[in-house]
Amino acid sequence: MKRKMLVQLILSMILALASNSMADYGLGIYGNANLDNIIDEKDIVYINKIINGTFEPTELADANLDGKIDMEDIEQVEAIISGSEEELIFIDIFGEAVTINKPVERLVNMGWNGVDVTRALGAEDLLVAVGRDYRAKTPISYPIISKLPSVGDTADNCDYEKVLSLEPDAVQTNLEASWAVAEGGRAQYDKFKDNLPGIPLICLNVREIDNLSRNIRTYGYIIDKELYFPSFSLQPPTL
Repeated sequence: MKRKMLVQLILSMILALASNSMADYGLGIYGNANLDNIIDEKDIVYINKIINGTFEPTELADANLDGKIDMEDIEQVEAIISGSEEELIFIDIFGEAVTINKPVERLVNMGWNGVDVTRALGAEDLLVAVGRDYRAKTPISYPIISKLPSVGDTADNCDYEKVLSLEPDAVQTNLEASWAVAEGGRAQYDKFKDNLPGIPLICLNVREIDNLSRNIRTYGYIIDKELYFPSFSLQPPTL
């Protein structure tokens, strides 16, 4: 219990530091209509004001990403708030919309920092495999994760057959830093996608401070650990 509280405290401090970055605009989840750090009733009010013409649409107001902003978007936001959404759409490191089925109950995490972020959010029970096996050498620090199978940590050395045999709901890749959007990163992503058909890929920058706060919050919504976040405001539009 004390270790869990310490990990959450450290994560809170990281989020606080990351929230000071001008590059961080909040939460990258469709449904976050007012572009703040949480999906709540304020987003429902905001979408209603878009529908009646009071507010201009924002990119994330189209909660179900069907090309129009209407009552179905409000229904999706209500489902996200209650935790009953069947799908969630988020923005990945490439700036693209990714749809993931909810809930995520089996997760392969090939990331370098991603595994530790998952543990810090109290979700290591979702993990069925990791990328690098270095944690196997530190069972005291990683009593659960050290026992998980390793499936490789890049698109080139990934054991795709093993990943598929684990039947994960999603795979978090090693594409978790800005190098991923440079030359070569997209090729890695395409290789993951070709070899893991039908499995949503989670590619979020959880290494670099400029976007860390937004991406950890986004990841929390994906794995249903959003309640672990402190609420840091970046002064969203006044309702």
